[in-house]
Amino acid sequence: MSETPQKFCEGSDGVELYRMANPDGIPVLLLHGGGARHQTFLIPVRGANGGTQPGLAGWLWDEGFEPWLLDWRAGTTVVDKAGKDAVRGRFDLDNAAKCDIPFALRKIQEKRPCAERIGAVGHCLGAGALAQAIAGGCIDPEGRPSLTHVVLLTLGLFYETPLESRLKTEDGALERTWHAHPDADRIDPRPSERWPEEIARWPRELENMYQNWPRALYPHPEERPSRVHELCNRASFMYGTPYLERQLVPEIHSDTWTLSFDWGRAAPLPGEIIEGGESGARGTLDEITLTSGSWSKKNAAGVLCLIDEGGKDFQPPERLLVGNSEIASCTGAELREAQLPLQFGAIPLRMFIQVARNVRRRWAAKFEEYDECKDDTALVQEGCRRRFDGLAVTLITGARNQLWNADSIHRMYEWLTRRTNRPGDACRKVILKDYGHQDLLWGRSASKDVFPEIGTGLG
Repeated sequence: MSETPQKFCEGSDGVELYRMANPDGIPVLLLHGGGARHQTFLIPVRGANGGTQPGLAGWLWDEGFEPWLLDWRAGTTVVDKAGKDAVRGRFDLDNAAKCDIPFALRKIQEKRPCAERIGAVGHCLGAGALAQAIAGGCIDPEGRPSLTHVVLLTLGLFYETPLESRLKTEDGALERTWHAHPDADRIDPRPSERWPEEIARWPRELENMYQNWPRALYPHPEERPSRVHELCNRASFMYGTPYLERQLVPEIHSDTWTLSFDWGRAAPLPGEIIEGGESGARGTLDEITLTSGSWSKKNAAGVLCLIDEGGKDFQPPERLLVGNSEIASCTGAELREAQLPLQFGAIPLRMFIQVARNVRRRWAAKFEEYDECKDDTALVQEGCRRRFDGLAVTLITGARNQLWNADSIHRMYEWLTRRTNRPGDACRKVILKDYGHQDLLWGRSASKDVFPEIGTGLG
């Protein structure tokens, strides 16, 4: 079982650095995406699916690394507690690259001065900020221990987005909001706590665009709308479809039960409804993990992961039933609410505007660089490319990514490998054909398909 992240320190503008202590492990800095938080690397929640799968941070800890998780200024944890003037004035990729990432690396270096190297993994805008920090010369190459291995998930310095990412490509929509609403400092896809009576608090222009936008596939026609579905829709409008839904672990969209059981008599099948014989609670079986005994000897013990269906609480000790047949005795029950509303939240409007400009120009530049055509002052000139020399870089994305097109990674790879004497293994590109965007972290099989590629990239 991996350690729980512990807050290590706090930096300027409220950024927070967490550590999963492993003093003999290689330190690895983890950077979440925009509007997210460091907990994105803790899903799947170990134990919620029978204790078999960890999130990326837990997987790295198990593999002998020491994860350091940064809530940086793109994330909802930092934005939620920041004042309007700070968010409108300083919450952009430039300050993330200049302040947040160097701060985290410096703190890691101070705590682990004897470590031979440091790795970093950025996801989505976390990867964009990390690439900008390197290209812009914000990371001290003489620091000891130094950053040696970098993994960029879905994004680098080239911003290619599918057509469905409406708000990122809509010409000037975010800038119009910025100038028309001086109090607007963030965009938050989370529905109001009074949903559905009060759905959102977006500026009128954005709300009108959203109401005229063809809805994503949430909810499905047979399902009742929920706050989770509304969040899915608004996040898809803001960013593009964030994941392949069929890939996700169940706790993203659904309340889930973790039931401990003993005296198991008959193995239920995934998809079957399991009921509490006394409580009347109901759940659809997702996974089983046995810890002792066997079904054939009618003494199986272990954990069941259920997707909540009944609206009632399981009340151990009680019988567990499939139909009218008792299958086991429930000895413990833990309910976890759907994780998506706990993971996505506000993104700074200033940073979102910078991202939209990068999308229109197709490459990264600083916030104040308005020119959409010239790249002579952008972060993709030759001098910026040379700052990646000496780093082992791994680029990873999903072939079906509908938030950042895979061309974002293809172009980054071509840029890094042209006109260079880098050794052949110093830059790797991995395109996973059955993955989208967030399911690279939250997929049912991510610990088998994706995490080992990240581990290879960290050396």
